[in-house]
Amino acid sequence: MIRTIRFFCMLIMFVCLFFTFYISVSAASDIAELSIFSDGTGGALGAGTHSFIALKNISGFVITIGTYDVDPDDEITVGIWGNKLPHKGLWYNMESYFVNQKDSYTNRVSLSMNIDNTQLETITEIIKSSNRWSCFFNCTNLAAKIWNAVSSEKLSCGFWNTPSSLANSIKSYEFYETGKPIKSKNTSNVIYVYKGINILCESFS
Repeated sequence: MIRTIRFFCMLIMFVCLFFTFYISVSAASDIAELSIFSDGTGGALGAGTHSFIALKNISGFVITIGTYDVDPDDEITVGIWGNKLPHKGLWYNMESYFVNQKDSYTNRVSLSMNIDNTQLETITEIIKSSNRWSCFFNCTNLAAKIWNAVSSEKLSCGFWNTPSSLANSIKSYEFYETGKPIKSKNTSNVIYVYKGINILCESFS
C-alpha cells in the first residue's frame, strides 16, 4: 500500500515537472517573425512615404496578432493611416496589398527578428490600443513603438516622427535589408478595426 502511494506521488511529481518544462519551453520558443519597414523616399519635404510592420507566423499553429488570426506560414502587415477612407486608424494588410498589387514602397528598408509568445502578447496589446492616427501618433510612431517594445536594437523616428528618419535609423544597423518581400494580399484580405471588430474592406480610397 505504501509502495503504491509512493509510486503515484512520484508519478504526479513527474507529470507536474513535465508540464512545467513544456510550458516554459513553449513560452520561450519563437513563434513569429517581426519585421519593421520604412520607405524614407518621397513624401512632402522629403519626409518619406510610410512605415509599418509585418508579422509572419513561423509556428505550426494559428496565432492571434492584435485581433487577427494568422495561419501557419501566413504573414500580415499592420499600420495606421490618416488618409484612407472609410477608416482613420489601424489597418491590416493595406501595405501588403500596395506592395504586391501597386508596386509601392519599392525603396523600403527593414529589420527583422524572431519573437516568442511573450513578445507577441506585448505586440498584440500595443496593436489593440493603437487604433488611431494623428500628427502626434502616426505610422512611424506605431511601427517604432512596436519594434522598440521587444527588440534590443532600438530605433528612432527623429524629432518630426517621419518615415525618412526611421529609415535612416534602420540603416544604421549593418544587417538591414532593402526590398524585403512581403506575402501578397488582395483586397479581400484588407481589414480595418472598428470598436474591436475586424471589418473587411474591399473598397477603399
